[in-house]
Amino acid sequence: MTKIIFYTLIPLTFIASSYKKSMAQKIIKKDTIYYLIDTANVPINDRMITIESAKEYKFYSINCPCLNNSIKPIFRCNITNQVIMKRSMISSLKFIHLPDLIELVKKKDNGYFNDNFVIFFIEPYKRKYIKHRVFFSGSSIRQVD
Repeated sequence: MTKIIFYTLIPLTFIASSYKKSMAQKIIKKDTIYYLIDTANVPINDRMITIESAKEYKFYSINCPCLNNSIKPIFRCNITNQVIMKRSMISSLKFIHLPDLIELVKKKDNGYFNDNFVIFFIEPYKRKYIKHRVFFSGSSIRQVD
């Protein structure tokens, strides 16, 4: 009896392992988006983005209540994972404009945004730039004013 169970489990284990490997090998192509946050050159009253920090996290809020239930789009990043970039590296990137970013998050605010897009926010820092990998929080976040 144990031989029958053993010989039955081996093929089932192999099939399950093969299925798991084939699923892991499927590559999901994500669109990469770059947005330049240049708050230093924009007067405080005209800024569309508010930046807040809490411990090792940074939060970017777009001051536009344009998501479901008038929620503002919020992006978050871990500042311990930031990358310093030279000015020369910036010129090769294609940046999205803020109205286009807002339109994209409005259309794709479905819980799968971060599965479909890789977003980097780039901020000037002295004579260089800092690149942050950010994640969209979606309209599931409830804001308290």
